[in-house]
Formats: sequence, C-alpha cells, structure tokens
Amino acid sequence: MKKSLLVLIVGVILLLSSIAILLFFSSTAETDVKMITLERNEDYTINYTLEKGNYTLVIQSSGKIHYQLINSSGIIDENDVSNQSVVFLPYLEGQYTLRITNIGNTSTDVVIFLESEEKISSLGIMVLGSGGLCLSGIIVIIIGAILIYKERRSGENVY
Repeated sequence: MKKSLLVLIVGVILLLSSIAILLFFSSTAETDVKMITLERNEDYTINYTLEKGNYTLVIQSSGKIHYQLINSSGIIDENDVSNQSVVFLPYLEGQYTLRITNIGNTSTDVVIFLESEEKISSLGIMVLGSGGLCLSGIIVIIIGAILIYKERRSGENVY
C-alpha cells in the first residue's frame, strides 16, 4: 500500500509541476500583448526597440484596419487586416514604429503581439515540456490508483 500511495503522490507532484510551469511561462508571455480599441479613422502608434533577430507580428482585429511598420529607412511592411494577420519579419534591429489605423466604419478592437522568434520558440518548448509532465503525471496517477484498488481488492478476499 505504501508503494502504491507513493506512486500516486509522485503523479500528483508531476501534474502540479506541469501546471506551475505553464502558468509561469504563460504569465510572462502576456506582458508583450497590446489590446486597444480604435474609433473610426483613429490612428494608434507603438514604438519598439528591437534587438537583432527575426520577429513575428500578430495582429487580430474585430474590424478593418491598416497597419504600417516603419523604421528610419521607411515602411518595412504594411497591409490591411480584417480579421487576423501573422507576419514574419526577418533581420530586424533598432527603432521601429507600428502605426495602426481603423479604416472601417465602426470602432474596432485590436490585439497586437510582436515578439522575437527566439522567445516564441522557447515559450513553445516550455509548453511542450509542461504538456509532457502533465501527461506523465496523469499516467502515474492512474497507475497508482489501479495499484491501490488492486491492493484493497486483494485485502478484501483474505478476510
């Protein structure tokens, strides 16, 4: 019974560890997300200082918007977005301005996420690791519960 209980406790520890890892890394990722509401024809600008690397820009909108990513050389990327856009931006470094304009007829909510590929990859690895720990914990809990159940059943047959 002690070994079965130990297996069950190890499973619970694995499961709780996976939840803690997921919560920690997801809470650090949310700090880079901007959520704004734009009225009709309103502009919004965000300034970024980017270290050398490859970046991904994700824009999600409830209406039609136009965005421009600008640096001292001019416009790096621009496009109209009516739902969601994911843009890979290679080899960025320095000062950049993201200008977003509501080109729809009503106010619109916009979510913006600009992050380095390196940080996104490390977040993905942590999520995969957390998922692996969670699955392992669930399997170990099931094994522990089965062992406890079998031990109790064998104890009932003796009496």
